[in-house]
Order: sequence, then C-alpha cells, then structure tokens
Amino acid sequence: MHRAQRVATLVQRWRKHGQTRFALRDGDDAAAYAQEQQDKLDEWRQAARDIEDAQADLFKAGIENDPIALARFEQSEADRALRNATSEAERLSAQAQRIRADRGLQEAIQDVFASQADLLNAMFEYGGNTVQAARLGLKTAKDRLAYLQASGAGDAAINRAKGDVISAQGGLRDARLDRKLQDYAFLYDMDKINKQQYIAYLMQLKEIPDLTTQQLRDLDRQIKSLRDELGADFQFNLPTTLGLPTLYEVRRTNQTPGGGGSYQDMRNYNIVLYVNNGMDQASAERFLSEAMGTNRMSTGTRRY
Repeated sequence: MHRAQRVATLVQRWRKHGQTRFALRDGDDAAAYAQEQQDKLDEWRQAARDIEDAQADLFKAGIENDPIALARFEQSEADRALRNATSEAERLSAQAQRIRADRGLQEAIQDVFASQADLLNAMFEYGGNTVQAARLGLKTAKDRLAYLQASGAGDAAINRAKGDVISAQGGLRDARLDRKLQDYAFLYDMDKINKQQYIAYLMQLKEIPDLTTQQLRDLDRQIKSLRDELGADFQFNLPTTLGLPTLYEVRRTNQTPGGGGSYQDMRNYNIVLYVNNGMDQASAERFLSEAMGTNRMSTGTRRY
C-alpha cells in the first residue's frame, strides 16, 4: 500500500477512536477534547501531505530532463491539489495550476516538433538542398503561427510569428532564385546551352513573384552583359568570317596566259557580312576594302 494511503487509513481509524471516546464526555471537557482531536487530525493530515509532497518532488527530480513527462507530472499535481482542496480559494488555485500545466504540455509537444524540424533542416543544409530547407522553414513558421492563434496567445507573440512567416517566405524565394541561377550558369559554362538560351532563361527568372528591386537589377545587369558579349561576337571578324581566296588563287588571278592575251577570273564568291547594331555602312565598306584590297573591278552596284 502507498505510504500516504497508509497514513490516511491511520487517520480514519484514529478519528473513529476519537469519536468513541468523545461520546463518553460532555460539557467543557467534551469541547476541549474535540478541539484536541481536531488538532491531532490536522497534524496527521499535514503529515500525509508532506509525505506526498516529498514523494512527488523525488519523482519530479527524475524527469526534469524530459519536458513532456514533466508537463504531465504537473497536470497530475494540479489534480492532486484539487482533490485536497478544503476551501474555494484552494480549488480555484488548483484549477489555475491545471490550466498552466495543460499549456506547458502543449508547449513541450510543440518544442519536440520544432526540434525535429531543426534536425531535418540541418540534414537538408548538409546535403546542399537549400530550397527544401527553406520550404521546411516556412512550414515550421506557419505551424507555429497557427498554434499561437489557436491557443489564444497575445498580440506580441502572434505578430512576431507573422514576421517569422514573412521572413521564411523571403528565404524560400531567395533559395529558389539562387538555385535556378546556379543551374543555368552551370549549363552555360558546360556548353549545354548557348548565350541566347541563357539570356532567355534569365528573362524568365524576372517573372518570379515578389522579387526585390535589387534582385531585378542584378538580373538586368547580367542580361545586358550577355547581350553586349553577344553583339561583340557578331562584329566583323577577319579573315575567318569572310571566305577570302587563298594565296594560290590570288596568284593565278594575276597570271596572264601566253600570246599577250589577258586572263579574266570568272569565279563567283559569296561574301557574308555580320554587322552589329553599332556598325554603319561606311564602317562596313572600309572593313571590306581593307580585306579585299584596292583596284578591284565589278560590273554591279558596289553595295556591301
């Protein structure tokens, strides 16, 4: 039998014995004897409570490192206080103790969930999956906000939780943008996509919702830089761009057959010019003249 229960049994037996002895008394002696017995009864009851408190404290010491077990213990202690209450004030105090114990249990459970999320987030970060880690962070922030709203938390706590949700949303946006930028840059560096495709991909990134002004500016700068490089690639590049005749062909053109006659080269050449937006007609003609030399004859309009 539990030690406190044994004490309570002894108190009941002692009370019956006292009532039997009290029946044999009358007058002032009876009143004094009743008070004496009541004092002894209170003393026994307090001793029983002291034993229960000591046992509870011993049990509590063994579970202090387990928040959930500790919260459940506080619930049982509140129930015990309610059972032992002898006045309205004690009953109200025990009920308040139970409410606090219930809230403590909820907080302990939420803390376990948060620790599991932190562990999973660390695993994602270790594996380089920053997008998944950011997505998990957003879910955790939303769950925390929902819990605080459902539990009737104050405005300050709810406002802080809302701020955490907004920050987590921004973190997920940034992680997605950074991942796509890294992927596209890798494809371009490995010659999996050309410059025009790279520009098109970057243009698509500008459509991501809620990008910051700085992020949009960075994308515009990168796109402009790539377009400038693309325009430089289309500049007149001699002699590889033009299909110029070889040295042997030039010598044959200048040769004259025997008999004093002349030799006319009737071969046709297709010359393709790539002109960027910054090159005018005069510049193109000058480059063509330098490439082909002077004193060249033609029968058509000389438009290059």
